[in-house]
Amino acid sequence: LKREMYFSERLAKDQNIDLEIILPFFKDEFSLCKKGKLDLKQAIIPYLHSWNWSGSVEDFLEYWFQSERDINLDFLEKIATFHKKGYLCSLITNNEKYRINYIWNTLGIKDHFDYMFASCELGFEKSESGFWKEVEKILIPIDTKQLLAIDHEEKNVRCAIDSGLSGLIYTAPSSLDCL
Repeated sequence: LKREMYFSERLAKDQNIDLEIILPFFKDEFSLCKKGKLDLKQAIIPYLHSWNWSGSVEDFLEYWFQSERDINLDFLEKIATFHKKGYLCSLITNNEKYRINYIWNTLGIKDHFDYMFASCELGFEKSESGFWKEVEKILIPIDTKQLLAIDHEEKNVRCAIDSGLSGLIYTAPSSLDCL
């Protein structure tokens, strides 16, 4: 997905509040939501008042998810090219279950990928070796040497490489031309 700014920054701007009021949620509770240890709908309730939100939790999630729905069509074209070359393509994400459902089903990303591996389902984030070990277990009998992790964050690619996969840092669609 394309992103102009982090959602926390958008929320601070739209609600006219200091970003420092928002960040503790994303550093603490949301991190646990991304690992499937907390439910976002419950974890966010204590914060909504301090974020000047007067609507429901459902309204808030709709506002959040709608603000980050722009799909990177150039990237999806690359994925289609990889499929034509015979690659299996998987979406790998650090996210919680409601956002994943929105991305996968509502935005229709499932139509472009063979698999999705989400931190909330695996219990680890992409920057943790446990994430890649869980992916490997699911994809057996595929040899990890045949797996290529593409991510925009170097720490995630480094962790994948340290776990036995190949890795490539994504900076723009042209960064994938080597495949």
